[in-house]
Amino acid sequence: MARILAERPRLALGVAPLVYGFLWAAGLVVGLRLDFVRDKTVQFVGKEELASVTYSELWRSLHVQPPGFNTVLKFSDSLPDGGSLFWLLALFAGTCLALWMVGDIALQLTGDPRFSVVVGLLAAMVPGTLYFSLWVFYTQV
Repeated sequence: MARILAERPRLALGVAPLVYGFLWAAGLVVGLRLDFVRDKTVQFVGKEELASVTYSELWRSLHVQPPGFNTVLKFSDSLPDGGSLFWLLALFAGTCLALWMVGDIALQLTGDPRFSVVVGLLAAMVPGTLYFSLWVFYTQV
């Protein structure tokens, strides 16, 4: 394994997201669920307000969120079960991307793929990785 990583150091960047994926899958198998409480935070615009405007009006409006985020919220509101599966996949993908970036930063700074794997695995296994890699801080499996 070490020889493969030395020859192709970019493979090291996939280790942390893969381990994180296994941790999430294990959590979902044992019954953990996505806790996305849509209308329980002050920062998000409520469902009623978003339902009263069109997508084009919503895209141009700025609120506390980054531009376009209210459009994503409006889209998720239209999905079954409040878009829980959508948020599960979006947050998982965002966290995997953040873990890839952590590994890449370690690889760029040290040039050592083994160190990159160790740093990525540490970030993947620390409880609350999702809290610190995405700005939807209260959402976790």
